[in-house]
Amino acid sequence: MDVAILTLNCAKSKQSLKKFAKLVTESLPAESPGLFVVGLQEVAPIIAASFKDLNAYMEPIRRAIVSALAKKYSGVQFSLVADSWSGAIGVMVYAQRSRTIRDVKTASTTFGRFWSSVKSAAAVRLEVDSTTFTFVTTHLAANEGYAQDRNRDYAILANGLRFKGEPMYVYGPNHHLFVFGDLNYRSLRQQGDGGSEAIGMLVSNYDPAIDELHIEKAAGNTLWGLTEAPINFEPTFKFVLGTSDYDLKRTPSWCDRILYSDVNSHVSEYSSVPDYLESDHKPVYLHVTVSESAPLQVRVPSAPYVTKNFSDASDKVVGSALYLGTTKVGWFILVLLVLLGLYMVT
Repeated sequence: MDVAILTLNCAKSKQSLKKFAKLVTESLPAESPGLFVVGLQEVAPIIAASFKDLNAYMEPIRRAIVSALAKKYSGVQFSLVADSWSGAIGVMVYAQRSRTIRDVKTASTTFGRFWSSVKSAAAVRLEVDSTTFTFVTTHLAANEGYAQDRNRDYAILANGLRFKGEPMYVYGPNHHLFVFGDLNYRSLRQQGDGGSEAIGMLVSNYDPAIDELHIEKAAGNTLWGLTEAPINFEPTFKFVLGTSDYDLKRTPSWCDRILYSDVNSHVSEYSSVPDYLESDHKPVYLHVTVSESAPLQVRVPSAPYVTKNFSDASDKVVGSALYLGTTKVGWFILVLLVLLGLYMVT
């Protein structure tokens, strides 16, 4: 089966319907895939995501996807068969209507500060015809020098994504697993190291020796049992918003990645869309053909995780704190509370 995957960190910015439709069109293969999967991170500001107020941000994206699929593949109809969300992080699975879809399940887990969904993962598991797929999109810990935090987040993901009625979690046996998103692993080159010439070399040539993800994965610290196609595109982060100019306050890095469990899979394209300017990240996409046979179970280290009820409560606390501290209405409420407190103690 042919699968197409697109991932984008939206930088908390509302996406243009027209430009996102163009992005989808550019990222799709010439021939219609059986599945088209979209992973999004930071699709909305933290306050909106904390209270699950995503409609204004998701409406243009959903409309853009439907429009692009219809125009790209005339005569082939697609349906949204599953989606899963954790705050501003989500995965959507579109399938050809001719496909038989069964046993759709969703899961999410969080590992942001105070266990909020600011950093988290969302997943869909489903059977398509006779083959089972698991799609996971995630946003791991940020900032240079924090590889161990990213490794920890992925361990929580591997243990915390629990599908109802299935004891094996995300690394269950006999299914095709895809993990994609803003994995946030950085290039191990300090800003200013060698000046603009060194930055130019970094941008022009992917080097696994300075790729934090390659190093940590080779050491057995993260993304166990997964494969990545060769990288032949430039770093996807960080850009000055609205341009294709790197923000050199950060080392240009391949933060946005797509990995998969490989059993006789054939990748026809793995690339980015460098002319997309609606984020400080560049979108990344994968076209892959997978076999009916799927990988056996991969064992992973155990890690703590939290229940969804605790995560939802944490999101509301974080969102409320930001609302009170960063908006005019919030400041007004705080002043009223202070005045009320003073009145009550006098």
